[in-house]
Amino acid sequence: MKLWSIAQLDKSEATEIQSKYGLPPLLAMMLQIRGIKTQDEIDNFLFNDSKIASPFEIKDMDRAAERINRAIDKNELICVYGDFDVDGITSTAILYSYLQTISANAMFYIPSRENEGYGMNKDAVDFLNEKGVRLIVTVDNGIAAAKGEYILIKIVFPTYNYKWVLGKPFSLKYKFIFNPQIKQIGFYVK
Repeated sequence: MKLWSIAQLDKSEATEIQSKYGLPPLLAMMLQIRGIKTQDEIDNFLFNDSKIASPFEIKDMDRAAERINRAIDKNELICVYGDFDVDGITSTAILYSYLQTISANAMFYIPSRENEGYGMNKDAVDFLNEKGVRLIVTVDNGIAAAKGEYILIKIVFPTYNYKWVLGKPFSLKYKFIFNPQIKQIGFYVK
């Protein structure tokens, strides 16, 4: 079991940060918990000049985007295949909501933790195939799970995957794998 270390809020110090820099109370509390107390630290945290890299710097991102766009244009049923944890549900909701706003033919699938376990499984893929899904975009799914690799070899429709996995071996049996923490894919984020 993972033990969380939660920083304690010093309300008097947060109030001082709020008053001194004219910040909203919640922001002052968040900064205080993070140990951000000076004007320079606040400016660096809130207004730094970091640049967000283009996702198209990731190897094969253009091909995957093209495939997704083709599915949208041809009204193919797209399934956003998520996971049951917080980041899995969140990423599923974000992508599925976006697909809805552009009127894509889309559905989502989140496996049952108790009945299906983690990652893709044969029964779910069979179910999606029966529903007419022609493209699965997985979000926050383990790509190192042996049963997932086995299933992906067997299915007849393209599967795409976006996942942050740290240092785990993976199979290149997936059509595309987008993981900015694996150097081999042409883009790396520490």
